Amino acid sequence: IQSPPASMDIAKAGDVPTQRVQTAAFDRLLITDDTGAVQPWIATKFENPDPLTWVFTIRDDVKFHNGKTMSSADVVASFDRYNKVGLARTMFVNVAGWEAPDANTFVLKMKVAQPTFLENLSSFSVPIVIVPRENADAAAMQLKTVGTGPWEFVEFVLKAVTELNAPTRSQTRIKLSSVTDGVVRGKIEWVPQPVLVSDRIRPDVFTGDR
Repeated sequence: IQSPPASMDIAKAGDVPTQRVQTAAFDRLLITDDTGAVQPWIATKFENPDPLTWVFTIRDDVKFHNGKTMSSADVVASFDRYNKVGLARTMFVNVAGWEAPDANTFVLKMKVAQPTFLENLSSFSVPIVIVPRENADAAAMQLKTVGTGPWEFVEFVLKAVTELNAPTRSQTRIKLSSVTDGVVRGKIEWVPQPVLVSDRIRPDVFTGDR
């Protein structure tokens, strides 16, 4: 990551470092794949039985990092929280409400039909992450990092290592190592050229232990 996260509450943070760290610790209902198509994520499928209804079937094998099994009640609580504090909560302007009729079903009702709604819901810029319902009442910027993502948050440790080597202007190289223990490890290299500055991330050196 190019700088420390601004917050550990992704609903209130619009910066890229926060989103990169927190989307590793949390999951969402839907995602957008590399082709731009909407795909289920913690949902196994979604249906549109009528123009104003979306029905999502929730996976029954997902656990939070605290060991609790996720259910549709957690999805409802997560949507409730985002609707109160989320930066992009205006996306719900055409939504009448949502409910969980059973442990593995999440139903969302629209006020009017909106063909692009799922695209908005799955967007990286609308991070409605699923949190345990007992944490969903947390005030803005006070959310505990307990999710269902592939990485479990342990602690935040900012550590920077700088190496400088400039025999000539064109060969100037600065290496920065940014480490967030328990979440992600990696190196970011900035390689200035005489005119163009190239900023690239090396995914081959990213490692981490759960």
